Amino acid sequence: MESWTLAEVEFKDLLPAVVLIQTTNSQTLIVPNAVWSGYTQPWTAAPYIRNYIEQQAPQMPVALTRCFDPLSQSFD
Repeated sequence: MESWTLAEVEFKDLLPAVVLIQTTNSQTLIVPNAVWSGYTQPWTAAPYIRNYIEQQAPQMPVALTRCFDPLSQSFD
């Protein structure tokens, strides 16, 4: 969305993560304070992760997180 990307990544030996990425001036960078990794229990993963990313990066379009639904089984 615009210059923003929200990516869910999985690793062989680590917990999955949700990473906010911004592209500006032909440079693509991970927003370091807007990375989620870990379990969310007892909370439901999607709203909890959305809220965290929105709080950490209020400058990004909120519509980006509103369409995010985690796919990793670790977030179930």
